[in-house]
Amino acid sequence: MTRILVVDDDPDVRDVIVALLEANDFEALGVADGGSMRKRLAAVDVPIDAVILDSVMPTEPGTLLAEYAKGLGIPVLLVSGNPEILACANTGQFRFLKKPFSAAVLVDAVRNIIGRD
Repeated sequence: MTRILVVDDDPDVRDVIVALLEANDFEALGVADGGSMRKRLAAVDVPIDAVILDSVMPTEPGTLLAEYAKGLGIPVLLVSGNPEILACANTGQFRFLKKPFSAAVLVDAVRNIIGRD
């Protein structure tokens, strides 16, 4: 089963994304910050297939965290409801998804970044 790590500082948003993924046959794990993301990605006993990451995090930019995951060869989907961030999104480096989104849009975006169309 494909394992997705959801990184969002808002516990309600994080829990909804995890639940949507699990309802669509993904294994999903949620963490609240970049430090927890790095620890989870370093855990070799539980490999992560992709990361869904809030682009606006309280302690460090989501794009910096995305670069870290990308450097490990892990595909990243950045999500944001911030219009300024979305204005420069989808430049090719990362896939962005605008909040709010439906379950179908989320699942399609995840399948796209992991190559499971």
